Amino acid sequence: MAALNPPLPAKKDVARALLLRGSVFIHLDPRKAGVVVPAWLRNQPQVVLQVGLDMPVPIPDLRVDEQGVFGTLSFQRSPFTCVVPWDAVFALVGDDAKGMVWPPDMPTEVADEVQRQEKRRQQLDLSFRGESLKGEGLRADAFRDGKDMGDVRDV
Repeated sequence: MAALNPPLPAKKDVARALLLRGSVFIHLDPRKAGVVVPAWLRNQPQVVLQVGLDMPVPIPDLRVDEQGVFGTLSFQRSPFTCVVPWDAVFALVGDDAKGMVWPPDMPTEVADEVQRQEKRRQQLDLSFRGESLKGEGLRADAFRDGKDMGDVRDV
């Protein structure tokens, strides 16, 4: 019998696989121990760094290993050597928008925003199906059916 929640693959393996296809967007919590990024980024709940083997500004010292990601990146046209331990990474996304998220490693502020966005999406889905959480609202089927604007209730 298969496990209900199989373990997620190692971040290093996902990062390396994505690098073979192009650049990688590393979503990280810069407040975690061991992270080295420019000072103006350190207190944010989320930072996204882009790394790759063929970037417009090359990263000749790029390293993806057991400890994390290391490399000299360009920030406002100035080089800065970054260190990102795997504990700080909560998502890796490739150029094609495919990647992986490690929910347990996501900062609370980011997880809360994801939940708010999901709730909004669900509300929009309901309203587009002609339903509403309050029982009132704009009915999308009135437009689809070619009904006149008088048939649509005001929100």
